[in-house]
Amino acid sequence: MKKFFVLLTVASMLLSTSCNSTKEVDEPTEPPTSEAAKRLESLCEQLNGDLATLYTLVAADELPDCVVNVAPIAPAGETIGYGVSFKQNGAVTLYLDPDATAQKFVPQFGVYEADGIRCWAMNGQPLPSATGAPVPVVNDEGTVPQLKAEKGYWHISVDSGKNWWPAGQAPDGTTELAAMPLVSQVTEEAEAWRIVLADGETAFSVPKEGTLHIAVDAEEPLKFQPHEIHTVKYTVTGGSSKTVVTAELEEPDGSYTMQVIPTDAASGSVAITAQVLYDKNIFVTATDGARTATATVAVTLQSGVNGTTVTVKTAGKLASLLKNFDKNAITELTVGGNLNSTDIKTLKNLPNLAVLDLESANLKTLPDKAFNEKKSLTIVKLPKVLKKIGIWAFRCCYNLTSITIPESVTSIGDCAFMECSNLTGDLVIPQGVTSIGDSAFYNCSSLTGELVIPQGVTSIGDSAFLGCSSLTGELVIPQGITSIRKHSFYRCRSLTSVTIPQGVITIGDSAFSGCSSLTGELVIPQGVTSIGFAAFAACGSLTSVTIPASITEIGTWAFFSLPSLEKVYCQAVVPPTRIEYNCSPICIFFREYSTASLYVPVGSAEAYKASDDDWNRFQNIIEMKF
Repeated sequence: MKKFFVLLTVASMLLSTSCNSTKEVDEPTEPPTSEAAKRLESLCEQLNGDLATLYTLVAADELPDCVVNVAPIAPAGETIGYGVSFKQNGAVTLYLDPDATAQKFVPQFGVYEADGIRCWAMNGQPLPSATGAPVPVVNDEGTVPQLKAEKGYWHISVDSGKNWWPAGQAPDGTTELAAMPLVSQVTEEAEAWRIVLADGETAFSVPKEGTLHIAVDAEEPLKFQPHEIHTVKYTVTGGSSKTVVTAELEEPDGSYTMQVIPTDAASGSVAITAQVLYDKNIFVTATDGARTATATVAVTLQSGVNGTTVTVKTAGKLASLLKNFDKNAITELTVGGNLNSTDIKTLKNLPNLAVLDLESANLKTLPDKAFNEKKSLTIVKLPKVLKKIGIWAFRCCYNLTSITIPESVTSIGDCAFMECSNLTGDLVIPQGVTSIGDSAFYNCSSLTGELVIPQGVTSIGDSAFLGCSSLTGELVIPQGITSIRKHSFYRCRSLTSVTIPQGVITIGDSAFSGCSSLTGELVIPQGVTSIGFAAFAACGSLTSVTIPASITEIGTWAFFSLPSLEKVYCQAVVPPTRIEYNCSPICIFFREYSTASLYVPVGSAEAYKASDDDWNRFQNIIEMKF
């Protein structure tokens, strides 16, 4: 967006040629007299002084500067202007009242703003340099446009007099013209002087000397691609050695990260990195404990395609951004911006896409079946703001080797990573996850490291970790779980121990069947009422099993094939009954009745010996006080 500010006059004459033209315009019929030439020269000097003053006003706001003194100019008792002294940029004179006669003889100068940079304008158009580029008001060379009157016409230069071109007819000098207005209002505020330019709209608020103030040098807004870094300079006035500068998001959410890098007490920079592409405001604040000043940097995403990076400004438009690309040739892609299910479908339909980085994308839910059976995917980075991974999101992505689940995720859907058998490395489930769906990590046999399930998880689905044979360590079931579902940890052969918390009521069929590395003691907590079919079958390294008094029924084969079993502690006074299954001819709890000892409550031995539900098979039943 470009905005023009009228600053000097309201003349209607336009540039007669472009900045690169050397064509001369028609000369006036009569040259000015000596006296007229002097008047014209005086007017030209005054206009060049006005241009320098305009530069000072913009520089005082941008660099920034502070006001030391303001003195009204009132030769006849009526204020016609002000003398303003700046601490760094010297003193300027600002006149208020226009000279109607002069307006038709003077080019209209102003400032227009594009992408946060104020540039010179003349007659309502950008004032170009010799190369055609816009000329910033505040530039590295400190160049200010210059006017001269020659052969009856104004000529202008933007490169310190190296090149000149015509800029409209000049007055003949017969009329003495008064000073031109630069401002329409100068008013005092509590901590600043407010200067309103001649257009009546554009205003600067320049702090008073001794007032704490911070200004930033940044385009408005700053536009980012995924992971891009912009460095913004800041300047503090009115501060001290105790002044501290900080930067933070208006709504902290990790979408951008900031690092403040001071140069000294009065200046420095802020390095801003786009993590997730949002439209945001960043507050850069200076404080010394007693006073605080804040500047705002607006940040947004840069839409479009840049190599293998695509930024989607409007959700659903990814396909249109890629329409001119060879879809078969795209193997790696970084996508940021606003995405929806339509954009995910576009990505799924890229046949050879192998490496996909969505880390900076604004996507809260990965849709159901998002990349289901997409065989080409090998590496995926999910959005940092993702909350939910949908059902079958990566099901049967057999070649997927690497994926990181963001900390923001709270729900992992059914079959989300089912059969991702080449998914390697540690499985890190974020602390915010509350539910893990059925078969979520079914047969992810190459995942390694300890299986750590966050304490916030309240639901683990059927077969959630079935076949995760390389996950190791001590498994601790979260406190919020009330039911360990069937096949949840079936064939997790490398787990060495399991802790089941208070609050669990049921343990499903084959929940831990085939966890052959479980060693030592297995303690089932008080409160569990039923243990399902083959729940702990083939846990060959267990030496001791404790069954609580709350148990009322146990499934067939629940503890079948535990060759290292030495002791069974069953705390129930009444022997738990067997849940019947069609498992003929062997329908038993344990196979090790002859080698393991059964410990039961005092006074209950005879009831166990008389039980028809397998307990009478134990050859060594011992009463004890629990």
